[in-house]
This record gives sequence, structure tokens and C-alpha cells, in this order.
Amino acid sequence: MTESDNLHSLPRFQALLGKRLSESLDDSEGQELDQLLNSSAECRELYVQQIWTDSLLKWELTESNTTSSEFLEIPLSVDADPVIKLSSTVKGNRFTRFWQACLVLLVFGTQAIYWITSDPTKDQQPPQQIAVTDTVEPHQVVAVLLDSEDVVWSDGRASVEYGTSFHKNEILKLESGLIRIAFDCGAGVVLEGPAELKLCSAWQACLHQGKLAAVVPEGAEGFTVLTPQKRIVDLGTKFGASVDESGQANVQVYEGEVKVESRNEVAASESLLLTAKEHSRYSENNSQTPEIKLQGVDSEDQISVPSFEQLAVARTGVYPPSEKTPHHQDSEYPIPNPETQAPMETFPASVILGEDFYPRSHLSPAFTGKPNALNLDSAFARVVFLQKPLQWQDLNGGHFALEMNGRNPAYPSIANRMHIKLESPIKEEVYFSFLGHYQGLDENDFFSLWFDNHFGEGTSHSMSPNAGIRFGEYFARMTVNEAGYFSVPADDIVFCLVGHLRKNQQGKFHAIDLWVNPQQISPSEPDIHVEFNDMRKQSFTVVGIRMGKDTEPDDRFLFDRLVIARSLQEVLESTGTIVPASPPPTSTFPQKVAE
Repeated sequence: MTESDNLHSLPRFQALLGKRLSESLDDSEGQELDQLLNSSAECRELYVQQIWTDSLLKWELTESNTTSSEFLEIPLSVDADPVIKLSSTVKGNRFTRFWQACLVLLVFGTQAIYWITSDPTKDQQPPQQIAVTDTVEPHQVVAVLLDSEDVVWSDGRASVEYGTSFHKNEILKLESGLIRIAFDCGAGVVLEGPAELKLCSAWQACLHQGKLAAVVPEGAEGFTVLTPQKRIVDLGTKFGASVDESGQANVQVYEGEVKVESRNEVAASESLLLTAKEHSRYSENNSQTPEIKLQGVDSEDQISVPSFEQLAVARTGVYPPSEKTPHHQDSEYPIPNPETQAPMETFPASVILGEDFYPRSHLSPAFTGKPNALNLDSAFARVVFLQKPLQWQDLNGGHFALEMNGRNPAYPSIANRMHIKLESPIKEEVYFSFLGHYQGLDENDFFSLWFDNHFGEGTSHSMSPNAGIRFGEYFARMTVNEAGYFSVPADDIVFCLVGHLRKNQQGKFHAIDLWVNPQQISPSEPDIHVEFNDMRKQSFTVVGIRMGKDTEPDDRFLFDRLVIARSLQEVLESTGTIVPASPPPTSTFPQKVAE
């Protein structure tokens, strides 16, 4: 019997089995039931399981409480017999039924065992498929997108804006990356591609393939995840689920409890309770499976579910938490006062980029020394005036610097704070340097200067060159999997990082060197050297700064004197200063002066 034949005959088999249990099966129906048993290993397994369960363990089964069309596991044809509920059809005295059951088991037991073991090629039947034909209901919102990390959508769309609503029966397909969504019931889910997830309702999702983790706060207990053959019912917890290409499911409980039960009508009364303290994992194929992990980029949290703060904001109906802040140039930021005539650092004319964050609003319109557009996330980044400039040896950042804060847990996880679109692409080997000062540094903090060719709110730039601090060490990398580390940075001190992006003979960027607080006159061998010969990038057009997911909101990172040039001497060369002529600032923003 083919998979299609088996799928359509199963409702009829269930009806005939119900009649046999209720002793209302006639001769022709008995022959039909025997034919189905002989032709389907799945029917044989269900038959033996139900005979045993009904006769010896469960004398009267309760009806399933999931009977709406939204939860149907197998589409029924219009002329199919209804599935008979055994609790309404079992007749006779219980003790009489017990001895009859024993006789049935003696008569059919040997034959059933033969049926199951005689054809091993049919024992592993393809899993039932979750129905995907339900029409999307555009007027019924069931979930909202909280954020994403380097996601690639299977339908080819470039991006989906944070706060986008998803509707009942909508299917989310990912090629790669992560998305986090909040269901209207209050539960949160992180989904990792490749994956396919159907949003059945505000309380239920159907995982066709891939893996997810769910966090269910108080009030959202009962949130359910369906797999092709199982139903995972939350009892107030955090759990993970995965479905492989064959439709087999794995479940792991991280906190609390979940109930795992069959989606088959006949076996739905049996369930398995999983708890975090014991029996925390379940595998449908009875194999030892690895832990289910969904880890965000540059985060030590191995189960990167939505934060409770994100879920709370989503329940208000407005996400992200406030009106979306546009990225804009720093021309709107004020200087301390109209009379201030702070000197501006000067860089050699040959540098590719020299940025000291001197406010463009304080420059004469005729000044042409800052052609590259500086774009900031103004909710968490700003240009500030420093009474005492950042300085390393003879390198001075000047009185203006870029101040950035850590991540507010109610906001999206990817915290890009600044990016600069270069006037001309970087097509050759370059050196770079910058000054930094991190206040509030701990072992799970992260920041990096990145080089890439695109920018997006959910882009981590982790597959491009990065340099900065990661998990308590200075680091440099070509991709997230090819990284080097050195030394342990201290909190609340000024540091200087100098890097070198190298190219191979094929003209591709393939290596990065990093010096940590080098001697300005004659730096030694680099402290970090990382190579990755499979890198395909030949140029870079954007540089930027990203703060980590696990940073704290009150973390403060000062960044200054960013230089990109063709030689080591140029990025380490002491610069002079000028006091540019400037018009009075016109900004009405509140003034901010940093010590």
C-alpha cells in the first residue's frame, strides 16, 4: 500500500477498529478490516496497541478535547466514516469484557506479532503530514516578529520589518538564521533555519521541519507545538523541539514540564510527562540525540528565546518599544555651547577614512574633510563632548567621541549602533586603528568594529572581518568560526586596537592581524593572526559598530579616532589639530557633556 493509500484508508481502519471493540462488526466489515491489517504495518501496530490498551488498561476512554478543524491531523474525505470514540461504544460488563479481551489477545496475538515482524521494510512508515492547505486569515493576527539574526527567508524576501504581524495559518519558511516571535497568548518562540513553521492559532504552532525553542510565561500555559506525529503541550516552562527530514521529533525540557502525546486519534489518551529535573528528553526514533540548542550570535545563552521584556512589550500591541528611530547623520547633535571652539583632529590626506566624530553641525559648509556619511542609532548612540579626550601614547582622539550604550532587553537582539558608508570601496589591503574605553565591562560583553558590504537591522556581520572584545578577551576574526583571542581587557581604561586586513593571491580578503595596545613607534608581531582562505569578498563598502546581545543597558562604550589607511605608519601617526571656522549650531537637542 502506498503512502497516499495508507493516508486515506486510516480513517476507515479507525472506524472498523471501533466497531470491533464495540462488538458491532459484521462479516463483510471483518474481512475488510483483515485486508487493511494485512496491507499496512501502521494499521497492525495501531491494532495491537489499541486492543491491549482498551482491554487491559483503559476501560472507558475520554473523548479528545481538540476536535476543531484547526487541529485535525488527517484530512477526511466527505464520504469517510466518522472516527468512532471508544468511550461511547464499549458495551457489556467490564469483567466480561476483560475475559473476552484475553481471548482476543490469545487468538490474534501471535498473528499480530507475525504481521509486525514479518515485513521490516514496512515498519518505518513515512510520517503523517501536517495539513498545509488552510487558508491564511488576514484579519486574525496570532503573532508578531520581535527580531531576527542573519535570517534568509525561503520565499526570497530580503527582510521583514520588526513588529510585522503574522496571521492565522501563515507559514514561515527559513533557509538559515534565527527569528524570534511573540504569540498573542503570551508565549515566545525562537526558530532556526532551515525550518518551516505554521502558525495555527495564537496558542498553537505546527513545526514541519527544523528546530525551535519556546518560553511560556505565566498565563500562557497550554501553548502547544505540533510535529508530524506528536503534540507537545506546555505546562509552564521553557522547552525545545526539533523535526528532522523524515518527520521524527525530539523534545527537550529546559525548565518546568511539558506533556508529549500522539496526534493519532486512537492513541491520543496516552501521554508522556517530561520535566527539567528528570526525563527531560524524548526522541521519537528512540535514539540518543544531542541537546537542542538555539544560540544567538555572539551570545553565551545557548537557548536564545525572546526575553520576558520583549514579550511584555509585544503584549501592548506596539513593537519595537518606541517609535522606530531612523538612522541619521550626527548633524542633529549639539556641541556643548555655541561659544565652544574645540580643536579637530587632522589626518594625512592619503587615509581612506579618518573619523574623530567632530560634529558636522559645527563645520563650515565649505569644509570638505568629512565626506563619509556617519549614521547612528540615536536611541543608543550619540556624539558627546569629552573634557578629557581618549588618548593612547601620542594618539589623541580629540574632545568629541561616539558614546554607545549596551542592549536594552526589551529591544531587538542585534544592536548595531553605528555604520559609515564609505565614499569609495576598500579594494586593497588596509590597516585600521581606533581608541576605545568600555565602562561596565564583564565576561559576557561584546562589541566589534566590522567590515561588510551591506547593512540591515537584523544583520550581525559575523561572517565578515571583526575586531573588538568578545566574552572577556580581545578578539579578531574573519568569520564567526575563524577567530583568535588575546589578553583580558580591563574595565574603565583606554585601549588602542590596530588591525591589518590581508588579501591572498586571488585578490580575496583572507586574513586579519590585530595588535592590542601596540608600541606606537615599532609594533612587534601581531597579537592575533587569523586566516580563512574560503572568504569570497574582494572589497568592503561599509564599516560599523555592534554591541552584544548580552550587554547591559547601562554599559557605556566610548569610541574615537577611527582611521583606515594603506600603511601601518598612517594609522599610528600622531595627528595635528585645527580649529575650524563654524556657524552657530542650530540643534535643539539637549546638550550632553561627558567626563
